[in-house]
Amino acid sequence: MKKSSKVKSVKKTSPSWFRTPYNRLWYVLVQDPKQFLAMEDESHHALYEIAKEHFQSHFKAITFYAANNSGELIAAIYYPRMFDADENEVLTVLCHECVHIWQEFAESLHEHEPSREFEAYTIDEIFGNVLTEYRKLVEINKAHTESKAIKHKKQPDLV
Repeated sequence: MKKSSKVKSVKKTSPSWFRTPYNRLWYVLVQDPKQFLAMEDESHHALYEIAKEHFQSHFKAITFYAANNSGELIAAIYYPRMFDADENEVLTVLCHECVHIWQEFAESLHEHEPSREFEAYTIDEIFGNVLTEYRKLVEINKAHTESKAIKHKKQPDLV
């Protein structure tokens, strides 16, 4: 799995994947249902199948888990309305979902009582990666919105 390169539209962007320490779990931030289908590895479409029933749900965000064809644990944070919320709300929700990624990671290690520092540093890394991806999506969305505004700007009539 490779990190994605920049593309013009968030909806056409293949999301960037990240791994937890010890390579136990892959995770990704997804803003649009079409991004599930843009994932490079077809085995990740399992996340789409799990997630599609929630695309119109009332959740602000939700995290889905599946196993890929190699048996690796994969997770997607799906946050469909992240551009409709203020930044503090977005960051709070993303942090919350990152804790769920941590919980799944700790469970995969059979860690029932991890040290507080291990927990804190791992959540810090997970949240840092998700925050980086969020900032990337904000920039892509901004560029896409500006591009649409320019295309729809009325041209003056020539006489």
